[in-house]
Amino acid sequence: MEILLVIFYIVFFSFIILKTPLFKSNTLTKQYILAFFLIKVVAGFSYTYIFNNIINGKDIFVYFNESQIVFSALKDNPLYFIQLVFGPNDLNNIPNHLAPYIHAMGFWFDQGDYMMVRLNAIFHLFSFGYFSVHVVFISFLSLIGIYNIYKFFEPSFNGDKLLLITFLFFTPSIVFWYSGLHKEAVVILALGFILNSYQHLIQNDFKLRYLIAIIFGTLLLIMVRFYVFAIFFPGLLALFLSYRFTKTPTLYIFSSIYILFAILIVCYHYYFPSISPFAEMMTRQQYFFNTPGNTSYTIPALDGTVINTFKNMPRALFNSLIHPVPKDCFSSSFLCFMAMVESYLIVGIILFGILRIKWQRFMDSAIINYCLFSSITLLILMGLIVNNAGALVRYKSVVLPFLLVGIYLATQPKRMAKFSH
Repeated sequence: MEILLVIFYIVFFSFIILKTPLFKSNTLTKQYILAFFLIKVVAGFSYTYIFNNIINGKDIFVYFNESQIVFSALKDNPLYFIQLVFGPNDLNNIPNHLAPYIHAMGFWFDQGDYMMVRLNAIFHLFSFGYFSVHVVFISFLSLIGIYNIYKFFEPSFNGDKLLLITFLFFTPSIVFWYSGLHKEAVVILALGFILNSYQHLIQNDFKLRYLIAIIFGTLLLIMVRFYVFAIFFPGLLALFLSYRFTKTPTLYIFSSIYILFAILIVCYHYYFPSISPFAEMMTRQQYFFNTPGNTSYTIPALDGTVINTFKNMPRALFNSLIHPVPKDCFSSSFLCFMAMVESYLIVGIILFGILRIKWQRFMDSAIINYCLFSSITLLILMGLIVNNAGALVRYKSVVLPFLLVGIYLATQPKRMAKFSH
């Protein structure tokens, strides 16, 4: 039964790809999209096997197991199921009728993790409880995300579409990490909805579906990984301002916006020290310090102060870029060595890009600035908090589409529109 269901859903999603306007592109054939979907399904099953048999990464199975608890509420009372899936996971006010389900779960008290439980509970409506069917579902959803990211970047690449396809559809970390039943797949789905639709709206191409996609993607991203939304949001504002103020160099706009947000965060820290972002970063870092793994390495300890945090930012960026290093991988799996090779290739691309950068393009292009400002800021945040190369590789996969595209576009001699579409 399980194999038949997997085949059925693969065929079903293949039909959607080939026969519906959901994947409509002038530069990307539907046959190519179908091929990539099938590659993602294979990667998703590989991801499951590796995390079940080689790497101690059981979160994906905990999401699934706890979603079964939520799904069991459907048989008791459909309203309970709806409340558990769509209601708030309030930490303090637990309704008595939901208490037996909530106390049986460990992820109720974590918004991001519980969002994955919610999603799996919805999958259960169609999967008959088979984990492998959930893998097919998440592969398709992340495909939608990557496809929308492709549409966001497509106008900026002119005749270089093959390279964009390679960046987005064949970078190993993107293929692997976006295919597993984990948060990265949902993050890229949310970012795809936001960016492609936002690009249409700010250029006065208003359609209701774009507005709905932005709202849905924003809510999804906030619930799964709020820090990704917080870092990408200033760039969205700068994109809008760059489109409106075309005579102002884009680099000035982005620099001003990010500096402004940095000042606001510092002010927030001093006015509300009990819920300071700097204190939150220290708390998150302590979590990694207290849960060491085979690929852990040493990073400076944060103390929750502004000066200490900013002082450690250069090293944080350096750590994010170079890890994993050989020392990280000696007691780990072959996957760590593969990730190390990819990281070094990316560092090589970055160094090559710095030598070949066309500063006028960097000054004028909103897309380039958006990619580099958001990806570098996110890398710094990861480097400040994460001291585990295995976790870092997975988190960095969200950065790679933007980092690679931004570097490539910044090195091209051809002039491009400030904000292409």
